[in-house]
Amino acid sequence: MPSVKVMKRDLSAFLDLTRTLAALTVFLAHLSKPQFGGAPLSVFGELSHSAVIVFFVLSGFVISWAAERDGGAREYVLNRASRIYSVALPALALTWVTDNFLILHYPGTINPLYQYEAVWKYLPLFLTFSSDFWFLSEDAFSNIPYWSLCYEVWYYVVFGALIFGRGFWRWGIAIACLLVMGPRLWLLWPIWLAGAYLHRLPPLPRGASRRLLLFSLTGLVALKASGVEDFLNGVVDQVTGELRKGDGDKLKLICQPQP
Repeated sequence: MPSVKVMKRDLSAFLDLTRTLAALTVFLAHLSKPQFGGAPLSVFGELSHSAVIVFFVLSGFVISWAAERDGGAREYVLNRASRIYSVALPALALTWVTDNFLILHYPGTINPLYQYEAVWKYLPLFLTFSSDFWFLSEDAFSNIPYWSLCYEVWYYVVFGALIFGRGFWRWGIAIACLLVMGPRLWLLWPIWLAGAYLHRLPPLPRGASRRLLLFSLTGLVALKASGVEDFLNGVVDQVTGELRKGDGDKLKLICQPQP
């Protein structure tokens, strides 16, 4: 039997530590909101966007490693699907139960209620991770963080097509998926690809790795202090906001039950 490729323990530990720190940053950022009385934690609110970007880079890195380990399209698809739906289905079920409990016992706390009035329209979007395609912008009931899964799953699909596809099919499937996804999902695709690219690079010596880590942290501080990040985020928000106007509003009105 061929041996199963296993990630080195030190690399796995480093990735787990990075993931944990990013998750903790996002968690504390939510606690810093005024309704939770977390003003002393406001610094984490400033770092939350960067922590989310870290998740996307990590995702690209790990999926590139997994594709190399899987070695074939069939194994890649089965492994990705089993891991995705083992998380997505329980998350949607738990959200459903929690939302309906709150709707029943604490009316007015859950928004949007309109999805529960026409679940058959919205559940397919969540199960196919297509709730942010083009002019769509739908949260998975009250589960707002589900959006990141909707981005990543389609990055897995495009990446799998590029890695395991052959000839015309490689580019045909990848381009078709990108066209279906729409421009909002394109915005984080280069970030995700950066993680995949990092995995493909040869390992750096320990000294060079430490210098690169220090340079990266220094660059992050400079990016925050200079206001460049805020400017770029404002441009992106303006672009994506325009994408949600016009036809996007009409589409949502079509989907949303009228009183």
